[in-house]
Amino acid sequence: MEIVERQTGAVMILDLKGELVIGDGDELLKDKINSMIQQGHTNLLLNLDDALSAFYMDLSNQGLSDQTLVLQFSEFGRRVYENGSEGTDHGSGGLMMALGGRVRGGLYGTGANLEDFPSNPTLERDGEDVRHETDFRSV
Repeated sequence: MEIVERQTGAVMILDLKGELVIGDGDELLKDKINSMIQQGHTNLLLNLDDALSAFYMDLSNQGLSDQTLVLQFSEFGRRVYENGSEGTDHGSGGLMMALGGRVRGGLYGTGANLEDFPSNPTLERDGEDVRHETDFRSV
């Protein structure tokens, strides 16, 4: 999605399908933008799920799933609070997903407590970031 603001205050939006949406910055337009972002995120996750499922089925059918480990992670996490653009800046802690025949499923690590208090062990940088807990190289 591309958002272009003109000097007149009108906003032009190209959505994920390349369709043009024009508005004047009102709440309905903001809702439309948020809806397109949410739908785009949902579609990306569905595509990832489909691709990983097909890949794992192929590995299993060939008897290779016990010899393969797929790790999904990002080199950065996200900050706890929104920035001025209603998004989040790059942060420390993130998540990692593992896929393979020898992976013991479940959640590992400590779930972050997002309450902002000075002694919170799961946050850092004055409560702005989730603390990084597990280095990917140790997995």
